[in-house]
Amino acid sequence: MNHTTADAAEPLATLLERVAEHRDPKMLGAVARELQLADVRLGREHDAWLTGLDETTADVFDDVLRAADRVVADEARTDWHAHQYLAEAGVTAESLAHAVPVLVPLSDFADTRPPPPVIWRDEPGVNELNPAVPVLSEGTVSLFSSMGGLGKTTLVLALALESARGGGATCGLRTRGGPVVIVSYQDGPPTLYARASQIAGGPVHDELMIWPSPEPLWVTADLRSGTGEPGPGWARLWHAVERVHPAFVVLDPLTAAAAFNQNDAALARAFMTALAERAQAAGTSVLIVSHDTKAARSDPTYSDPAGSVAGSGTYHDAARAVLHLRRPVGAKKGTPVNPRERDLACVKSNFGPSRWEIRLCEAYRGHRFVGFQVADSGGQS
Repeated sequence: MNHTTADAAEPLATLLERVAEHRDPKMLGAVARELQLADVRLGREHDAWLTGLDETTADVFDDVLRAADRVVADEARTDWHAHQYLAEAGVTAESLAHAVPVLVPLSDFADTRPPPPVIWRDEPGVNELNPAVPVLSEGTVSLFSSMGGLGKTTLVLALALESARGGGATCGLRTRGGPVVIVSYQDGPPTLYARASQIAGGPVHDELMIWPSPEPLWVTADLRSGTGEPGPGWARLWHAVERVHPAFVVLDPLTAAAAFNQNDAALARAFMTALAERAQAAGTSVLIVSHDTKAARSDPTYSDPAGSVAGSGTYHDAARAVLHLRRPVGAKKGTPVNPRERDLACVKSNFGPSRWEIRLCEAYRGHRFVGFQVADSGGQS
């Protein structure tokens, strides 16, 4: 198990502070995951619920409480101290695993509500009775795919700019508002700033931030385990996210953030699960930019939604929503209708209707390309 130096604040100590404050056995699951995964902070208080305390669970929880009380009393807010106190109290990942039940009653989740939307379809009359159609929700991971060079990074930058300005609509979508962190493995900060300022028509808001020279977030580990492990950039990214509290994080592209065989279902599942749980713990969301398949980009009647994302079908299955950008296709298969138009399609949404499209067209300021807008409003701005 990796331990950090004593002067580095880590989430386990914070978690134990909450255990001491709430004294709630339901938090054992979060402590168990923290011990098992070390650097990867997965799990929140509601991830594992205890319906009753048997003798083993009660004993283990008493041990955790002793360690948690020491963290609070000593103001030991470091990962090193938290691990030390748990070890001295006799708490191990194995003992926690025996204390956390496998089955929970569904009624425990009666008060659960869908996560609030971060990006949703821009429609009139959205209210409590007519809720928004989300494509990215808090604590979740969504995918946005297209073929190379079609404008997906430009569209994502436009959404990020609207969010950084406090929230607004662009390209038929609306953002809640808040800082945005862009993890770009292709374009460096100068290139992204030039593109963003061109879209904005002026200086870029400070709330739009980029991580220069990012490292892979997930890599292949022991080939026998098959699930990989956090890469060199994982801990750095999430420590930064916890300081900034962004509305969403952009990973562009998927193949660079996840440095492993993209057709490996087990690796893809582990990466997507870790992203979602860490996003939920941080109160943010993740939008992954990826490529699509040749079949999905050429055939408007293509019946397999998972084909909108290249690589393992697990990516499509694990994402809570999937957006797909492609050129419109006419009556004759493969014949473009208008090279300046795009179809932005929602091919999957777990929290609202899917299989809807927005027709976009290229927008220009003078002769300068500045992104996209809904086709009904014309192509000039």
